[in-house]
Amino acid sequence: FIKDFGHGITINNGKRDTSLCVGQSINIVHTRVDTTFSAVWTPAANLSCTNCLNTVFTANPPNLPSTQNLFLRISAIGCPAADSLITINVSPKPVLTLSSSFNICINDSVRLAAAVAPSGTYTYAWSASPSSGSGLSTGQTNTSFTATPTAAGTFVYTVVAIDAALGCVTSSTVTV
Repeated sequence: FIKDFGHGITINNGKRDTSLCVGQSINIVHTRVDTTFSAVWTPAANLSCTNCLNTVFTANPPNLPSTQNLFLRISAIGCPAADSLITINVSPKPVLTLSSSFNICINDSVRLAAAVAPSGTYTYAWSASPSSGSGLSTGQTNTSFTATPTAAGTFVYTVVAIDAALGCVTSSTVTV
């Protein structure tokens, strides 16, 4: 008689294996009906706790791709221990770069362009502070746009890029 101790492990909407980006966290939950066994997560690195059923895995730097194999070791008196494997694929956080800062006159234009590495499919959102007089129209979602400030002052433009596949988020700013 072999008991499937691994049954009941859920992460990322019920899937056992998942992907996330450096800097992100994910809840790992093990539900059980049988309370006669103990559970220990290994390895302990990047986990919020090891001798609990529910833990949080955080993909800590360095900003490199990796595969993290986690094991939930379940044991009970008189039974052999059983390990359940969870694989977490960690992707690097994208690096976003913008042009250098610019000095321009009111009603002059400057093209602001974002570049993201690694290449992939990203969605973009631009904002400006202060927004009034910045020349940024609402809903800018392209990799670049032309800023034409209509007021004197210093404007800080921020672009946020979101990796469409994993939801990795990065941002950068430029001053005009």
